Amino acid sequence: QGMRPTYLSLFPVTTWPSKLASTGCGMSIRIAEASQNAVLGIALQISASATFVATVVLSELLEEGGWPSQAFLGSAFFIFSIVLLVRRLVSSDPPAWPKQRSQLFWLFFRGHSSLFSLGGSVWAVMAGVPVGDVLSITSINVIAAAILGRWFFKEELSCLHVLAVVATLAGVVLVTRPQFIFGGVDETPYLGYFFAAISGLGLTGIIISCRKLGLWRVSTWHSNLSAGCQRSVFFWILALAMGNSASFQKVLEMPIEAACWVMLLSLMVMSQTALLSSGSAICPANVSAVVLTAFDIALSYTAQVCIHGTLVQPLTILGALLLLVSALLTAWKTVSKESLKLQGAEFAARSEEASDSHDVTKNENQEDAKTEIEGVASACHEDCC
Repeated sequence: QGMRPTYLSLFPVTTWPSKLASTGCGMSIRIAEASQNAVLGIALQISASATFVATVVLSELLEEGGWPSQAFLGSAFFIFSIVLLVRRLVSSDPPAWPKQRSQLFWLFFRGHSSLFSLGGSVWAVMAGVPVGDVLSITSINVIAAAILGRWFFKEELSCLHVLAVVATLAGVVLVTRPQFIFGGVDETPYLGYFFAAISGLGLTGIIISCRKLGLWRVSTWHSNLSAGCQRSVFFWILALAMGNSASFQKVLEMPIEAACWVMLLSLMVMSQTALLSSGSAICPANVSAVVLTAFDIALSYTAQVCIHGTLVQPLTILGALLLLVSALLTAWKTVSKESLKLQGAEFAARSEEASDSHDVTKNENQEDAKTEIEGVASACHEDCC
C-alpha cells in the first residue's frame, strides 16, 4: 500500500496535457503563420500584377499622347531610388549591407532581370502588340520558373503543377491565336512578341532571385534599390538614344503636367517593385509565376476593353479562364501543402514530447521505487536482528 502512489506515478497523466499544450500551441502558431504567409504571398503577387499592368498601360497612353514615356519611367525609378536611400538614412535600424559574393550577385541579377521584365512589355506594346496579348506571351515564365524552382530550391513539381502549366500554355494559345495554328492573314508583329517573351524571362529572373534572397533573409530594401537604380539608368539611356525632340519639347511646354505624370508613375513603380519583391520572397517560385501570369492577362484584357474598347473574342475569354483556373489550382495546392506539412510536424513533435516526458518520469519513479524497496528491506533486516 505504501508503494501504490509510486506505481501510479509511473503514468504521470497530469503532466502530459500541459506539455502537449505548450508544444501544440507553438506548432499551431507556426501553422497559422505559414498559412498566412502563403496567402499573403499570393495576395502581394496579385497586387504587383495590378500595378504592373497599370504601369504598362499608362506608358502606352503617354507614348500615344506624345510624351517621352521612357524618360518618365527613368525619372520615376530615380525618384524611387532616392526615396529608398532617404528612408535608410532616417531609419533607426537600417538593414545591413550583404557582404557575401553570392548575395551581391543575386542582388545585381534581380535588378538586371527587372530591366527586361518591364522594358520588354513596354517595347512590345510600342511595337503594335495589344497589351493583353503581350502579357499572355509572358506566361512562358510559368515553365521557366517551375523548372528553375525545382533546380534551385528543390520545389515540388506535382501532377497538379504540371496540369497548371498545361492549362497556362493552352490559355496562351487560345489568347494569342497564332496564324500557323488558326490560319488567317499573317499580320503578326513578331518583333513585339519577341519582346513579350523577353519580358516573361525577365519576370522569371525576378522571381528566382527574390526567392533566393528571401531564403538568405536579405532585406527587400536591397532588392528594391537594385531594381530602381538599374531601371533608372536603363530607361534614361533608351530615352536619350531613341527619343525624339518633339516629345521633350512638349515637356518644356507643359512642365507641370509632365511633373504630375512622373509623380504618378513614381507611385506606381514604387508599389509594384515593393509588392513584387515581398511577394516573391515568401511565395514559391512556380506559384508566383502562375499567379502573376494569370492576373497579368486577366487585368490587361480588362484594361484593353475599358480603355481601347477592343472586343474580346470567345476563344480569348476561354484562354483567360484557363489561366485563372491554373493560378487558383496552384495557389490552393501551396496553401494546403504548407498546412499539412506543419500539421505533420505538430503531431511528430507532440508524440516525441510525450515519449520523452514518459521515459524521464518512468526512470525517475523506478529509482524512487528502488530506493523505497531498499528502505523496506533494510527495516525488515533490522527488525529481524
